[in-house]
Amino acid sequence: MSISLGGLPRQDHHGAWSVITEASALAVEIADESTADVLYFQLANTPQVGVLELRFGAWSLAEVLGAATVRAVLLAHRPLCELLVTTRDVTTLGGRIVRYPVPRLALRT
Repeated sequence: MSISLGGLPRQDHHGAWSVITEASALAVEIADESTADVLYFQLANTPQVGVLELRFGAWSLAEVLGAATVRAVLLAHRPLCELLVTTRDVTTLGGRIVRYPVPRLALRT
């Protein structure tokens, strides 16, 4: 997975894996079992990896990805999408630069 994302894999103290990446895009197929709280998907180029899930803890998918995007994805039957991760820099009042990842989901047309 980290090779597909072009990032560095790491495992936290709970055993969950994540990938540190500057910017990435994956072609994914959204599964019909997805809901407003969690998207289940397979990598379009390597479906044998299995079904993966995307959720954002306390935030709904609509809050993070946008309500219109989530609605369009859930209404389509197994749509192909681009799952993108970019970084955003914000300068604090104290002058520090804080970098954080920003996910985005775009329907392929």
